[in-house]
Amino acid sequence: MLMCRGCYVSADKQFIIWFGEEDQLRIMCMKKGTKLNEVFDRLRDGLDMVESIEGIKFATSTKYGYVTSCPSNLGTGMRASVHIKCKFCILISNMNKAVINYSKRK
Repeated sequence: MLMCRGCYVSADKQFIIWFGEEDQLRIMCMKKGTKLNEVFDRLRDGLDMVESIEGIKFATSTKYGYVTSCPSNLGTGMRASVHIKCKFCILISNMNKAVINYSKRK
C-alpha cells in the first residue's frame, strides 16, 4: 500500500487541503469577517472540485454518511468553528486583576 502525505495552500492562504492526515483528507477554509456563507460557498466549491477529480471516490455509507478514519467525524465528516475577536476582553481582564489587587490591600 502506498502511503502519501501532502498539503495544498491557496495563494491567499485561506483554503488548505491536507492529504494523509488524521482524517484521510482535511479541507479547511477560513476568512476574516462576518459573512459565513462566503466561507461555506468556497468550501463547497473546493469539495466539488476534489470530488470531480477522476479516480477519487470517497467511502460512504447510506446509514453513516462519509466514512472517515476518525470516529468523531463520522457522518458528514464536517466540523466547523468560528473565532471571535473580543476587543474589550483584555481590558475587562485587566480590570478584574486591578479590582482583585485593590481588594487585597484592604
